[in-house]
Amino acid sequence: MEGPEILAKLREALDRSRIANPLLTSAGTLDPSTYHHGEIETILQGFPSVEDGVRRLYQLVEQHPQVYSAVAAVLPTLTWAEDIAVLRTAILDRFEHCVPSETTGIYIGLDGLNMPNGNGMEFGCSPAWHEGDHTIRFIDACNQRCKDLPNRSLTKYYTWYYQSESHELGHPDCLFVEYPVCLGASALVLVHALSGMPPAILCGGQASRCFAFGFHDDDMMRLGVATQTGFRCEANFGCY
Repeated sequence: MEGPEILAKLREALDRSRIANPLLTSAGTLDPSTYHHGEIETILQGFPSVEDGVRRLYQLVEQHPQVYSAVAAVLPTLTWAEDIAVLRTAILDRFEHCVPSETTGIYIGLDGLNMPNGNGMEFGCSPAWHEGDHTIRFIDACNQRCKDLPNRSLTKYYTWYYQSESHELGHPDCLFVEYPVCLGASALVLVHALSGMPPAILCGGQASRCFAFGFHDDDMMRLGVATQTGFRCEANFGCY
């Protein structure tokens, strides 16, 4: 099982294995302020240029000097703006050749561990979302998996992280980079790619489609909704 097919089981396992952790709330969930969830949402909702948005996302990492020093050399080498056209072409291909007409929800998941091995961003299709549904629970009901989407900057970062022995960025410090950079910058590129696509392609035969994006094994956000007037970024972590 992969991606959305194992999300429910993973969440059950995580709930069973919770231990005392200063990053968790008393309810056993991740404190949304820990890894700048709110700031990431605000940046994405403002729909800045990729260059400006990435600069602001990197500034979130800079708030943690020890963490930033470990990634200061690799971050400037990531060319996020150049990924938009490649990603848009890939999305167009998936909608043309893979996405079923009954699809109302699109799942896009990050699996950084396997990106150095050639994997991209997981792409799943679900018929379980409906207009007026403000959650992304449809991700647990994907019935079609399409070819992964490319993200060259993300692949470059995870290849550096998992294959380089020159850094000392371990867990959980790595999450201070993964949320603003791996998730945040990738989401910004994705929003720009989707916003430049014809609504008829994004929606297919549906009035609208919801898009969810995030880490494939747990923390996902409601990225936005495509309607007949175009893609609208919503960027909300609190929708599962």
